[in-house]
Amino acid sequence: MQSTLIRRFLSAAGKIIGYLFAVVLLGALLAPPLYWLGQACSQISALHFLKDTDFQRYFARSILISAFLLLPLVIRSIGLERFRDMGLRRNPLWWRDLIAGLLLAVAVTAALGFVAIQFGPQSCWSQRCSLSFISSDP
Repeated sequence: MQSTLIRRFLSAAGKIIGYLFAVVLLGALLAPPLYWLGQACSQISALHFLKDTDFQRYFARSILISAFLLLPLVIRSIGLERFRDMGLRRNPLWWRDLIAGLLLAVAVTAALGFVAIQFGPQSCWSQRCSLSFISSDP
C-alpha cells in the first residue's frame, strides 16, 4: 500500500517536472516568431510601442502562453478531471463572497485614488519624496 502511494506520487511529480520542461521548450519555440511578429507590427502607427519592447518580454509572455496551453494536459495526465477530485466543492454562499470581494476592491481603489489625489500622482515615486523621512536635514 505504502509503495503504491510513493510510486503514484513520484509518477505525478515526474509528470509535473515534464510539464515544466515542456513549458520552457514551447515558450522558447514561440518567443522568436512572436518577437518577429511584434517587430513587423510595430510599423503600424497604433502599435509603434512594440518597436521598443525587448526580446525578454516576448519570452516571458510566450512562457505564460505555453503554460496556459499545456495546463489541461498535465491536469488530465495526473488524473484530475473534476473539481471534486481536488477536494473543491461548490460554494453555497458565492453571491455573498462576490459582493464582499467587489466592495473590498472598490474600497482599496478609492483609498489609493484618495492618496494619489492628495499627494499627486508622481510625488510618491520621486527620489525626494521616498527619502524625505530618512533624511535628517530640516
